[in-house]
Amino acid sequence: MRSVRDVLRGGLSDRGDPLRIPDEIREALGPRRDPVKEIMKRLAVSLYAERKISLGKAVELSGTSYSSFLEALADFGVDLDYDEEDLMSDLEVLERLRSGVIFLPTGADFGHKRRKATHQAM
Repeated sequence: MRSVRDVLRGGLSDRGDPLRIPDEIREALGPRRDPVKEIMKRLAVSLYAERKISLGKAVELSGTSYSSFLEALADFGVDLDYDEEDLMSDLEVLERLRSGVIFLPTGADFGHKRRKATHQAM
């Protein structure tokens, strides 16, 4: 299965037709911006704002860092949906960091599913 990013980069639509980004959209996004990256970021912000995807999935879809995505949410006036469960999860991560063991998020389930990793001083 092809990713949305691959399709926007010049792949095929679901019907097999070539997919083009109209010149009007390219112009509206500005000459210095990669239209695919900008469309992906805006799509991720929109889906997150509609609560259709999680924050972790939105960050992954946007192709940006966590902090850059939070800035994008602020730029578009979208509130961060951060609840008590997220806070407890973050506190757990901080406690594990303090104890020398960290759990890294696995893509779309940021803050919920984690894989074990050990923190080693360099």
